[in-house]
Amino acid sequence: MSKMFEKWNKNMDVEGIRNDLANIEANKKEYKEVPCDVYEVEITKLFLDESKTSGLPMMKVWFKVVSDGEYKNQLIFMNQMLMNKDGKMTGLHWANEFLRSLKTSLPVSWVDWVEYSKLLEDIKEELEERKMTFQLNYGKKGNFNTYTIENTFDNAQ
Repeated sequence: MSKMFEKWNKNMDVEGIRNDLANIEANKKEYKEVPCDVYEVEITKLFLDESKTSGLPMMKVWFKVVSDGEYKNQLIFMNQMLMNKDGKMTGLHWANEFLRSLKTSLPVSWVDWVEYSKLLEDIKEELEERKMTFQLNYGKKGNFNTYTIENTFDNAQ
């Protein structure tokens, strides 16, 4: 193994790598977690996924802060489990209520997972077409983050 490392040292500009790394570290931007507050946001991603820990369905939403201020262009992530290991569907009900709060033209209902995934794609497409933004109340309740749409803005011309 050490022969491989010695070969890399010989064939690569080690000093240049050190300098590049030092420059990156000196100029890196610190990521600041977006604190709980009310923000105007756009939804950049909305999709159905699988929880990495349980393998169960999860709705994922990425909000991008568009309001002016310190957190403009930063992301807020929402990961909503749609069912739990006991088969309870409380999360799916909550997700449906959240989707309805976006006030798109699409009826929100669950038929099966394939159709639900298509619904999320269709909602995301409509949000883009109408250039919709939202007043998001990003909060905390106990150990959980909360996401409440307080107002919608349809910015299509």
